[in-house]
Amino acid sequence: MTSRHRMTPRRRRTRSSRRRSLTALGRGTSPPNRSTCFWGLRTDLEVTGYPTYADLHEYMLAVSGQPALWINAVLEPSSDAAAEMAVSLSHAIYLLHFVRDFPEDLELGRVYLPEEDIGRSGFGRREIEELVEQGSVRRAMRPAVRRQASRINRLLAVSEGW
Repeated sequence: MTSRHRMTPRRRRTRSSRRRSLTALGRGTSPPNRSTCFWGLRTDLEVTGYPTYADLHEYMLAVSGQPALWINAVLEPSSDAAAEMAVSLSHAIYLLHFVRDFPEDLELGRVYLPEEDIGRSGFGRREIEELVEQGSVRRAMRPAVRRQASRINRLLAVSEGW
């Protein structure tokens, strides 16, 4: 085999070395970051909606942004911009999930889309709940979904290359 075809040996990571890496990452993660993540998860027990995108963004930073930063650190980022890219990708995935599960979340008493976006559609939360019950929410939610799609596309553009 010529040197051109020879692969350089990679350090093989064992289960215990991965565990040590994750443990070190957990120790290196400042308590406010862990508490932020847990705060976000706890809000699911109390919060039923997010008035603005800024409010939803704060929630997403906690529940998807912090884990994305931890994953980014484990994967050993190739650039300083990798953290922002990882968080943007996680937010895009979350927003897509919120759009897809809107009727189910609403039945559980939660709305993970900004109420300001829903309001711009000309409907209030109670009217949207009634439309979901009737199975005719698509047309009413189209403008709000378009706004989320635009946000998702912007977030995916930022995350490209991660």
